Amino acid sequence: MATTLLLGFQGTAARGTPRVGANGSQSTAGPELRFIAQDTLVAPDGRFTAFLQVGGIEPGSDLSVDIYPAITTGSQLTAALDGEPRGSIGTFPAVNLPGDPSLAPVQTGFAIELWSPDGATKPGGWAKRLTKAGVYPLRIRLRDADNKTVLTVVTFLIRGPDSNDEVEPQPVFLLADIRSATPAIELVDNPETPVDEDTLVSVKALSDALRRHRDLPAGLAVSPELVRRLEATIDRPPDTEEASTTSTTTSSSTVTSEAASTTIPGDDVEPSGAPEVLASLSGALHPEGRELLSAPAQTIDPSELNTLGLTDELTRQYRIGQQILADALEQPIEEAAWIRTHLDRPTATSLARVGINGLVMSPDAVIGSQPVTASPISGIGGDSLVAVADSSLRVGGHSDPVLAANRLVARLAAGASIDGPASPVVPIDLPRTDHDHQELESVFTSIEDNPFIDPRPLSELFSPTGVIGQPVELAPPTAVTDAERVWAGDLVRARSLLGSYASMVLDHTELVESRADRLDRSSDHRLDSSTRTAEVAAVLGDIQTMFDTVSIPTSDRVTLGARDAQFPLIITSTAEVPTRVVVELSTTDRLTIAEPRIEVVLTDEHTEIPVHLRSRVPGDTPLRVRVTTPDGAVLLSEGTYSVRSTAVSGVGLVLTVGAGMFLAVWWGRHIWRNRRPRGRHAR
Repeated sequence: MATTLLLGFQGTAARGTPRVGANGSQSTAGPELRFIAQDTLVAPDGRFTAFLQVGGIEPGSDLSVDIYPAITTGSQLTAALDGEPRGSIGTFPAVNLPGDPSLAPVQTGFAIELWSPDGATKPGGWAKRLTKAGVYPLRIRLRDADNKTVLTVVTFLIRGPDSNDEVEPQPVFLLADIRSATPAIELVDNPETPVDEDTLVSVKALSDALRRHRDLPAGLAVSPELVRRLEATIDRPPDTEEASTTSTTTSSSTVTSEAASTTIPGDDVEPSGAPEVLASLSGALHPEGRELLSAPAQTIDPSELNTLGLTDELTRQYRIGQQILADALEQPIEEAAWIRTHLDRPTATSLARVGINGLVMSPDAVIGSQPVTASPISGIGGDSLVAVADSSLRVGGHSDPVLAANRLVARLAAGASIDGPASPVVPIDLPRTDHDHQELESVFTSIEDNPFIDPRPLSELFSPTGVIGQPVELAPPTAVTDAERVWAGDLVRARSLLGSYASMVLDHTELVESRADRLDRSSDHRLDSSTRTAEVAAVLGDIQTMFDTVSIPTSDRVTLGARDAQFPLIITSTAEVPTRVVVELSTTDRLTIAEPRIEVVLTDEHTEIPVHLRSRVPGDTPLRVRVTTPDGAVLLSEGTYSVRSTAVSGVGLVLTVGAGMFLAVWWGRHIWRNRRPRGRHAR
């Protein structure tokens, strides 16, 4: 007995269990039903058509089509999407399948003639009177020759409004997810790794689609890492051999530039190199209603950084990311960002301090029911609002693009008839296959000028004047490992030491930026802890090597021949660039130092610094010499010198001369007295 299969995932081609055909051959795929084309929006007196491809089932099988009431509640919509719509309002004649579907797929279709209350009656079993505008589920059952249902698919007929219908369109927010799939480990060794051809083609295809549909507001979440690599590719000299190979080799699982242009009507065959991709991205942002979201420079997990106490790192990542996007494309909306990883209350608070208070997040970040519109966070004051990017609304990644597009548009349109505020965020993946291209174009076309759907700029989602939901409870912060704590501690130390080194080489910021970029890349949460720690350790090693280029003798003896004198302090530097340092001198009160702190630029291997001293008393006095970074945070080298003063002070000279004169007078008188008696005796 054949089992009934329901289409559980949006847009996945419906398949059943394997069956044996009339000729005895077995179809490994089983029963299959795929949409070739179908109408989405139909006028009140219009015609709804659907073309299908059916295979993997025996001859004599047919299709049964039922129509159900217009959706007015969320439970109705959920039941229909689950393949179990409620309360049929009509069954159309069976559609017999031609040929032998067990040997090869066959194509068939049907058309439903609509007529409104004010319109003329239409005859026939495929005519249907629908009294009001709305989204009507259509259940299509594939039945075998024994009239047993083997597969069920639900699609939707959207009947447009007439003069008697009042429709309040559903606000919808499109959000394009534009990033590369390059593994993080590949960017560790070469952060300027050229963007692969598949991603170039996909980004350009999405950008071109947005440019064609200029009236569709949309938010673009563009990865700064992708933008930097595109710019690096533009600046890099072309590799003729590599370019030739890339242009002639494509993956069988992806679409080439030419395939993309034939899949999406209106596209010319254009190259998809880095310059063209950046130009197309920039052009996609120009129409009114297009907005670029803030994004971190690297693929970080904000919750991880916040839990590790790296709030400065969190701020830095977003500031750098915003600058990259502003330089290459346009100034992003600094208040809004898409948090694709975990989000918790403390992290949302930290992001608000950065100025990001409009957060698009994943559904698993919420405890309890999902918010249907922008909502405040429970336990947090201020202006922070969160909205969910529902992955079940995602555009792309489906094997039946026609059905996927119809079900998505129907879900959005049904919101216009369901009570309660809702502002769904529709994530749009990069179109990487022919099916993705077809689905993307179909969704954009169906949303444009749809009376049930009101696409809006993403900034309106978080506007204080917009519809605000009830506070939501976010999941608690995720735990961090000891290895991650070690990396975080090393990162803080490396940032501090790099800042000290930056004060030494103010005229050569590139030496600092290259190391800072490496530290930035270690924040990529996709890397394992050992790789992240190794990256920081490499920077710490570089910094220490640069510090070690500066030295002075650890000890020396200096003799001062005068009370006021100077001696040359020799500083050795093997650095490749001029280096700023500070010399700090200290001693006892036996010596006076003219300049206790001397700032100097070392341009040669040996630099002589004159040190001016004044000796108060003769003898040996210790002089301590320290060479530090200009910010004073790092001791580069130190030594203790023995200063011997042989000079006599002024008081000492007076005393010495006075003593000499006294002795001279005394000896003079003594000699004179001794000579007088000898003189008298002689006479």
